Amino acid sequence: MYDFLFGNNLDTILASDIDENATVIEILSGNEGFFPNIEKENQVFAITLSEGNNNQNTEICFVTSKNNNKFTVLRGRENTVSRKWPQGTTISNRITAEPLNQIKDKLNRSDLDWLSKDFMGQFYKKSGDQLTGAMETTGQKIFDNGKKSYLVGNDGVWSFRNADDKNIVTITNNGIKLGTQYSSFTGNVFDLINGAANFQFNGGMECNGTLIVKDNNIIINRGNRDYENGVLNLASVIWQFDGNNAMSMFATHDINEGKKITIQSKSGDKVTNSIILREDGTVNASKFSGKKIIADELRSLSEGKIDNYSEMYHKGKNIVIDATGIPYVNDVLNLPSVIWLLDDKNSISMFATNDLKEGKKITIQSKINDVVYNAIVLRENGTIECKNINSSESVVSKNIISDNLSINNGTINNGILNINSINKNMNENGLIVGNSIQFNLVNRPGQTGGIYLQEDFKNNNTDMVFYTKNGGEQYFYTMDSKGALTGKYFNGESMSAFCADLAEYYIADERYDPGTLVKIGGEKEITRASIGGFFYGIISTSPAYIMNIAIRNRKNALPVALAGRIPVLVTGMIDKGDPVTISEISGVARKAGDGEKHIGFSLENSHETSIRLVECVIRQN
Repeated sequence: MYDFLFGNNLDTILASDIDENATVIEILSGNEGFFPNIEKENQVFAITLSEGNNNQNTEICFVTSKNNNKFTVLRGRENTVSRKWPQGTTISNRITAEPLNQIKDKLNRSDLDWLSKDFMGQFYKKSGDQLTGAMETTGQKIFDNGKKSYLVGNDGVWSFRNADDKNIVTITNNGIKLGTQYSSFTGNVFDLINGAANFQFNGGMECNGTLIVKDNNIIINRGNRDYENGVLNLASVIWQFDGNNAMSMFATHDINEGKKITIQSKSGDKVTNSIILREDGTVNASKFSGKKIIADELRSLSEGKIDNYSEMYHKGKNIVIDATGIPYVNDVLNLPSVIWLLDDKNSISMFATNDLKEGKKITIQSKINDVVYNAIVLRENGTIECKNINSSESVVSKNIISDNLSINNGTINNGILNINSINKNMNENGLIVGNSIQFNLVNRPGQTGGIYLQEDFKNNNTDMVFYTKNGGEQYFYTMDSKGALTGKYFNGESMSAFCADLAEYYIADERYDPGTLVKIGGEKEITRASIGGFFYGIISTSPAYIMNIAIRNRKNALPVALAGRIPVLVTGMIDKGDPVTISEISGVARKAGDGEKHIGFSLENSHETSIRLVECVIRQN
């Protein structure tokens, strides 16, 4: 159920065309402040789209969020149909049926109607009535040391009072509150409704004595709790030692991980999980101790420990090191190790890793005096990596990967030399530079060259880099994964390109679509061109030659075509050879009339009337 917001005299118009699938609509700029501000997740306000005063052709939408003059909407609400609407459509905040019915339902609902009409109506006194003496609720008694009690109604609040006219129990729409005389019930029986299946407290209940449930379960109901991020947490049973120390038990349902019961301790603000019981029979704990641990499957958390045992049985099962619940850190999952501990500073371990970039591997490593040495890495593709390979025989493999390869009398077959770059860190330019093949002129120190791969996270490229060095001068030439070649100097007899326009980067006021007509001006360098104004160029779709690339990564940097043939946003019909000029719609062209100043010529026939891209040859003023 939505929480509807309202306002007075809220009218505006649609700023641009929308189709039946649009979920974001743009209203006339400056009018957004008239509409309610949505501050909570469930809040919405209704808007009605209509053709002028025609109430027969409307669509009701619910606005779920505002971003300046752009509204995110739920389309076709309250039995209306989502459809296309043109720019200028009337938008208003009308009173519709759904919010009115919510108000009606709330006015007709009373949480105490059943109590007053069906059971307690014959016993209660209304506000202002005279009390003539104690009243016994026949069949449903409240005992107070043998004295009779009575029920009184006062402005929708029900109270049980004892013979001394003191409230014992108060029932309100917000729950049940226990009065100061509750202690007088010690040792007696309290039946609110004889034979009732449930006695519900919406607030807290404090019991200083023993809470006895005869022949029934203690049920912790879900109540009004809901799933948050796919997780439902039920209320806890808490053993509170003092204000800072407690132990608790609670149930959780995680849609991804299933149901579980958690028993945990808390010291101050620090929570320590002791044990987790999952619905599949799995038990997770930080530490197990005992003489025997017997289980179908034994799994330890990444920080877990199993000690003080003399026997450990797996009943013919495998030892499973499960990744469930262990998070990826920087796209890498490290599973717990099998460790042969020689002493506190010396050990050998084996563990598995899944790197989302490099794949899965098993690492066997040693630690000597707290220094870790990789001994061997086994990858899922069959590759073996290690620090040193020493052999007096032939080494035959499709892939050999090593920091140092020493073969006294052998060969490398299959014609492939792979150079893998691992454990590289990203530098300040957002690059991970791989290992290189370097060529040195022994007789001329400082004369070197090389080739290597680098990963460019900033531009989402993988680059092949060629470099040369002559003393202090070093030059780089890069060929990226998108086919672009970058360097300092290029020499040749001719240059050619598949695309057909010359463009230059400029900073725009906002992001404009390719084909938009622009001019020098606005808050930045360029803005939309308008009728009667100055024309400079068109936002390029695929430039053949592009200049000023030093600013291409800046916000709203766009390539502006200065000459050549290019797709142009055009409104109205046009034929090949017709001159084009700026239309009444900013940033959009049209066919030029006789004597009108034009910016180019159409290269194709296009007889549509909507705004679309038409191939044109352009020229500057």
